[in-house]
Amino acid sequence: MPRLRLNLLAKLTGSLVSGAQAEAPHGGAPEDYLLTIPSPVEVSPVASDEGLYVLLANLMWGRVSEPKMDYEDIGSFDGLVVRLEDEYWKALEGALKDFNLQVLVRPSAEGDEAGRESMSHYLTKAFMVNYLVSRLTEEFKGEGAKEDEARRKALDCVRTEYQPGGANVRFDVYVNGGCGSLSGLVVEVETLYGTGTALHKVLDTIESRVKAGVSRLWVAVPNLQAVIYLPQLLRLERYARELFKGREIEFYTLDVKGGAPVRLIEVARRLLDEWRRLKGELAGGAEEGVTPAQ
Repeated sequence: MPRLRLNLLAKLTGSLVSGAQAEAPHGGAPEDYLLTIPSPVEVSPVASDEGLYVLLANLMWGRVSEPKMDYEDIGSFDGLVVRLEDEYWKALEGALKDFNLQVLVRPSAEGDEAGRESMSHYLTKAFMVNYLVSRLTEEFKGEGAKEDEARRKALDCVRTEYQPGGANVRFDVYVNGGCGSLSGLVVEVETLYGTGTALHKVLDTIESRVKAGVSRLWVAVPNLQAVIYLPQLLRLERYARELFKGREIEFYTLDVKGGAPVRLIEVARRLLDEWRRLKGELAGGAEEGVTPAQ
């Protein structure tokens, strides 16, 4: 497997590149180039741990329930990562293939990247809306509604950029009361872009929603950022649940192949199981498959 180079500057933009050494700045570059641009972190994966790195790449680009473990048909690990990234964005864009969802998913008035909503934020929001509408449609069909009626009812249940009366916050996604098992659910997308301290940004979001009366909150983090910050986010989820006892607070990322959000703890279990397998230990404590959103 080639040596990997993960540029700290590009952590949140998804650059995973290969190479032996960091290149020196090209001619004409400022003399202080190396002082202002963080140096890459280089790692040399052990060949026997190849499966772990392949799984990590899959999780970083949304293949949670169906990881592409064999990349012989692609030719290289670098090629696998490029393919996974391409499939990831295509899957997110596919969430908006329905015209009604295009109308439903409104752009955010509050930007997460240079004062504007990033495409990652918008498409993650669209993915979550598509999942919620699909899930509610199936619920309503199970109650006896016909397909078209169930779909229409589900679409009416979900709102985006919703500002409750008297509150000074906007919810990325909100499910109206009286809408099945998801009634009153708020979904907030956190890309962690443009934040000095990522954990405090997420905690501030949780606190402001709780103050606004939210009792059910899902925090959805795009896969790349979710994997990079996985240990911190898991600890923050536990901390928030302890801090706001009685509130349902759960952290998710996306399973683009399964078309559903998946708990961050499940992503951690997948990595832990693979690490245990490579170390020859029993992968105890993890369930088979992936547990989707409940």
